[in-house]
Amino acid sequence: MRCKIEPNGSWRTEVAACIVPGKTVVPVNQERDVGDYTWECKTSGNGQVVLRQRLSDRASCNGHPYGSQWTERSFQFRCGERGVTEFIGCITSSGTLIPNGEVKSVNGFDMECRKHANGTVAMGVLGRSLDAKCKDNEGRERNQGEKWIENNYFEKTCKERGRVEISGCRVDAVNYLIPVNGVASAGNLEYQ
Repeated sequence: MRCKIEPNGSWRTEVAACIVPGKTVVPVNQERDVGDYTWECKTSGNGQVVLRQRLSDRASCNGHPYGSQWTERSFQFRCGERGVTEFIGCITSSGTLIPNGEVKSVNGFDMECRKHANGTVAMGVLGRSLDAKCKDNEGRERNQGEKWIENNYFEKTCKERGRVEISGCRVDAVNYLIPVNGVASAGNLEYQ
């Protein structure tokens, strides 16, 4: 409060400021940010002074500062205006970020991250990636189109989406690939 003396000698008191919890002073017709709240000390139309509180534009989100990002389980979040938690995307076990609504190829699989209309978020595998590699019986990665021999006889080919296809068999006595379910003869022997 302050005392105001008029030119005619009369005087009156008027509110000069509001005091908010924590003893912060907010002058009349101004506002101050204190913690996660904005306090406004304002004169109403009838001359009354009113103190209003609202969430600050830079309010924290459950202990996370405004503008910060954090991970909970497999999901990435950001603290937006007025303490609103914003979903950014999903984090795979290998640490790859898949933004909300997008699909990424991760370790040979197409993975999707999505926030649903009801607010739930999910990360799921859609299937093998078109460009997925194959693994041979020794665990080595093979590129699509690559051919190799396994167990001394079987010729295999790496196909789309990491599918391994047996092309046929190879034996020393026959100079060509014996197709699957095919027959080849060499000398007195028949190979199937």
